[in-house]
Amino acid sequence: MRVRSLLARVGRTRPSLARRVVSWLDQPVGPLTRVIGWVGSTILFLLVATALGGPTEGDSSEVVYGTWAVQHGRLSCVYPVAGPHHPMALANPFALAAPLYPLVSGLVAAVLRIGHAVDFPSSRTLGPSCANGFAALFRWSVRASAIEPTVRIGFVMWLALLAGVLYLVRSTERRGTGWEVATGFALAVTPPVVMCLTYYFHPQDLLAMALVLAGTGAVLRGRPLTAGVLFGLALTAQQFAILAALAVIVLIDRRSLGRLFVGAATAVVVVDGPFVALSGLRALKTVLLGSSRVGSAITPHGGTVVFSLGLTGIPSFVVSRVVPLVVAAALAAWVRRARGGQALPPAGLVTVVAAALLARLVFEVNIFGYYLMAVFVAVLVVEVLRGQLGRDVIALAGLFLVYFDPEHIALVSNLTPYGLAVFYDIPIVIGALGVVVFLYDALRRRNVVLDALWVALVALTGEDHLWGHYYPIWNLPEWAWQVIVVGYALVVVARRLAPYLGRGGELEDELHAQPLGVPLGLLGDPSGAATPDAADRPQ
Repeated sequence: MRVRSLLARVGRTRPSLARRVVSWLDQPVGPLTRVIGWVGSTILFLLVATALGGPTEGDSSEVVYGTWAVQHGRLSCVYPVAGPHHPMALANPFALAAPLYPLVSGLVAAVLRIGHAVDFPSSRTLGPSCANGFAALFRWSVRASAIEPTVRIGFVMWLALLAGVLYLVRSTERRGTGWEVATGFALAVTPPVVMCLTYYFHPQDLLAMALVLAGTGAVLRGRPLTAGVLFGLALTAQQFAILAALAVIVLIDRRSLGRLFVGAATAVVVVDGPFVALSGLRALKTVLLGSSRVGSAITPHGGTVVFSLGLTGIPSFVVSRVVPLVVAAALAAWVRRARGGQALPPAGLVTVVAAALLARLVFEVNIFGYYLMAVFVAVLVVEVLRGQLGRDVIALAGLFLVYFDPEHIALVSNLTPYGLAVFYDIPIVIGALGVVVFLYDALRRRNVVLDALWVALVALTGEDHLWGHYYPIWNLPEWAWQVIVVGYALVVVARRLAPYLGRGGELEDELHAQPLGVPLGLLGDPSGAATPDAADRPQ
């Protein structure tokens, strides 16, 4: 009885504690505090990434050859002719990334003079149209010990992502508050973010998401030309950015569309144009499709619901690439029509962006943990703009960690002595936290059905040694995990989008809304009046 009484007392103080935290985060903070927070979150991210083994070589072949080519001014070698000789295993690029990241990392590599002690291959060695480029560059990188410092350039993309997130947050009423500091720390421990570097190496995804969020922030600031440039740059980094751009295009004020399109087209032509001019169709394919294997002769990893349908070629491309675009545009059009021309507040706009990005994961033929980075980051920003971190978001992160374990024990390049133990212990820790929440809710006489289902799922499917073996009791297929994790993400996003679909005075934020595409100022009522963002805060 004493234990129950104590827990009940803790339960009664919990709302007060939550209000205190929110109240503290709502308070203005000085520039020095914000800078310390940004530096601290960067250190935290580096510690987390290093603890997981640091950047892996994984899929680095998609970007490192282009990085070295840009570093030494050999732009024709970014997308070379496929020669007769290729490096082996991970060093053999089955696909290449869009050009923006190789451009950025190539400039950084030039400044750092990576591999400068060894002469770079000559034009004769590289061959006509750089036909021998991959083999020659691989041999050079081995002699120059260039691969490790090159993949570590990926850390720079954390700074880009942090800047993009903060630019968006500072475009709202959260500007200059403790939320800026909290956002950086939350972002640093968001699992899929670090996995873009430690799990198959896709820093270009971080760069693209940084530009998407910055573009969204520019829309909120009433700068459509700047937004267009940022979205255009995002398209030259990773093609999933088109989903977010399409949602914004549907929602933005029609008077601003022209400037947005001009900015986007200018950015795409400036970045992609030289590579298309030098490499023709080889560059054009990558510019349009990126490193995607969908519809190509290369067999996808598979495992998803769409992959299980057995589609190939054009049907596979249409379902996995065209249908998400249609869904994203239709969703944004639905929201716009439901709002009757009234603008969305910042949290609502970012929620639509998150939903558009989520459409890709529903129809994907492959599924990897880092694929969810864009959605997780967008949802995190939504929570910051709402003023709380929902329990459903934390539960989603737990499910993600159980299946997409961030400790990658299959890659030697970032293996650590403790990696295997961490790999098996993560599901145990997540499950234990779920049990604590279940007991807490039960003692407070809350409905614990969902808690029990969550704990049971983690306990039965977690790959841990809690039960005396190293394999799950219930081995779900990959498509089932896609349904669980992506489906849960759909529920999370839908719950946050639903309040913005009301009409007839249902949303008090409409009193403060202005059309997108003009300077919006601080959206929402700074006095704390009940809006969908403020009303959802812990009471």
